[in-house]
Amino acid sequence: SAQGGSGGIFGSAALFAGFATIEGAIRAVMNGDVNSSASVSVTSVGVNDADAETLLISVGLFSAAGAATLADIGLGADVEAVVGPTSSITSSGAVIVSAISTNTADATSHVGSGGAIALSFAVPTARIEGGTRAQFGGDILSTASLSVTAFGNYAATGSSIPVSVGLVSGTGAAVTAEISGNAGVEAHIGPVVGLNSVAGGPNINVGGGDVD
Repeated sequence: SAQGGSGGIFGSAALFAGFATIEGAIRAVMNGDVNSSASVSVTSVGVNDADAETLLISVGLFSAAGAATLADIGLGADVEAVVGPTSSITSSGAVIVSAISTNTADATSHVGSGGAIALSFAVPTARIEGGTRAQFGGDILSTASLSVTAFGNYAATGSSIPVSVGLVSGTGAAVTAEISGNAGVEAHIGPVVGLNSVAGGPNINVGGGDVD
């Protein structure tokens, strides 16, 4: 968070910017063979929380206050669970591939100005771009069950309270809360899986939680 203010007898101007970004990925990857097992589980769980806040006050005969805030879970912040195409699995129990993510981006920007002429403007932006993917691309020689599950809970929130007090005053805000098209929730089973080797057939599960 960034907080501050400025003041002057004749004039005062202040500009703040606050950034919170996450670009790191969380991955669980299996590329080897399993010749015998009671069960196989490849699981990736990611919790990403980007929270950026600015608070700015400017006071003077002529005053201006501006603030920009960005909370961003970027393109690189994927949560993935992958069984690669070179893997071959034999298991008497279940084979489970799951990717579970909770992504929260919250941008808050409050500005205030006071004077004979007072202007305030705020630009908070909350954005989620990282995806959630579970993928089985290997071969199943034998297993009791195959389950591939992806679940993503995304929330992007932007808020602002701009305030100006003066003989001549103006306020403005541009608030953006975005979950981009890149932030998909995907579950895949590749073409090399021997379906006859999976008792009861494979299960693919995709889910998403509340989005603000």
